[in-house]
Amino acid sequence: VKRTFHMNDEQFQSFENLKTALCKAAVLYTPDYTKEFVIHCDASAYAVGCSLSQFDDDTGALRPIAFGSQKLDKTKQAYAVIEREAYSLIFALKLFSWIIHGSRILVYSDHDPLQYITKSAPVSAKLMRWSIALQQFELRVLHVAGRNNPVADMLSRIGQ
Repeated sequence: VKRTFHMNDEQFQSFENLKTALCKAAVLYTPDYTKEFVIHCDASAYAVGCSLSQFDDDTGALRPIAFGSQKLDKTKQAYAVIEREAYSLIFALKLFSWIIHGSRILVYSDHDPLQYITKSAPVSAKLMRWSIALQQFELRVLHVAGRNNPVADMLSRIGQ
């Protein structure tokens, strides 16, 4: 199913400004391996998106380190919602693994059940495999309201 998205001039200009801001090297920070990493991840019906950041000690603001997104193939589009959301975390961990390996990681997802993926035995075989794969990381998965997860949400919708 092909979907068409229409933007007015103001929306298009905002989108272009956002792309420019995300692509500027000055916006991205160097990882500090003494601090916990923060991953925001999200999945839509067609794509996954994620961001990697760390909290600034002085301001408490999140400092972006990297961003990622991926359009889902037909097979992944057919995943149940929990599986797509879990895949967004798996995708983020693989994408950022060269940066985060061996570090503490705080994960924010707007999908509440995802915070239990490392705490209980999932019923799906796929989720069980992913739960086992997640054990190599020192993760804390927390729920965040969708309105407080705008970057990952936007990145998960680019592929639509």
